[in-house]
Amino acid sequence: MFYTIVCTAASVLGAAFGYFIGIKGGRPVLHRMFDRKKVDSVEHLLQKYDAWAIFIAGFTPIPYKVFTIAGGVCRIHFWRFIFVSIVARGTRYAIIASLVYHLSKQMNLDDVLTFFRQTRFDLWTLAAVAVVVIAYVIYRLSVGKRRAVVV
Repeated sequence: MFYTIVCTAASVLGAAFGYFIGIKGGRPVLHRMFDRKKVDSVEHLLQKYDAWAIFIAGFTPIPYKVFTIAGGVCRIHFWRFIFVSIVARGTRYAIIASLVYHLSKQMNLDDVLTFFRQTRFDLWTLAAVAVVVIAYVIYRLSVGKRRAVVV
């Protein structure tokens, strides 16, 4: 758990730094660092989903720094941004730490590290995020139907 805390703290500090790069340097920094199409896609997600996009990006193997800089460009509320970053990154690192701990009892450390480096782990991460997104969409659709009935 020590490593979970250290990794989370470092990631959130890096996210805050990226956020301030986004505020100060803005769009030109993103366009110099990343493909314009990717930047436009991330900006669209942030404008549409706000902190939820940051939360989901915190779990995925997609480079998190793209979202942190874009968060500053789009001026997402800073403390909500930090809170979501702590929860998303902390949860991701806690899951990884738990898996390493439990798997290392059954396998040697080299085999555990090989497991995490394989594409399979990234696919499982993306699948978990997809399940959360689908559940959220279903929730939003059901809330919309209840509001339509009430009105």
